[in-house]
Amino acid sequence: MNKHLLFLLLIVVAILGATRLFQSPVVDTSFAQATSNTPTQLSTSSSTSATTQSALSQEKDGIEISIEKVEQRGDTTVLTLALNNHQFDLSQDTIYDNATLGGVPSQSHALLGEPSGGGHHVEVEVVFPLTREGSLVLSPTQDAVFTFDNLW
Repeated sequence: MNKHLLFLLLIVVAILGATRLFQSPVVDTSFAQATSNTPTQLSTSSSTSATTQSALSQEKDGIEISIEKVEQRGDTTVLTLALNNHQFDLSQDTIYDNATLGGVPSQSHALLGEPSGGGHHVEVEVVFPLTREGSLVLSPTQDAVFTFDNLW
């Protein structure tokens, strides 16, 4: 009797484990629900001085870009971006080197973690001179130019 009970228990555990392994991950869509014209306020805790935390998202040519955070750090404005697609390598430096905020080019950028999927899924911080106005313009490909207004 104990052998049968143990065997049944192992089967149940295996089924639960397989279900969990092959189940789609739960994705927080709160960032994707916002549009470029309707920023959503996010609450975050940070040791740096943060201004309005906007969640803006746009999709063009199969590329989705979300602005996860806008922060003022000292004499800089730092934008945290999430980029996703299934065609292009979004970890290329030129994408972020050519980005502008209010017409002013970025000062630097840093990938947050390793890009996954061959650069198809990237999280990056892009640093600009201190500002509280202007549009972010980012062009991951020649044909896809993203313009984000109303960051503040």
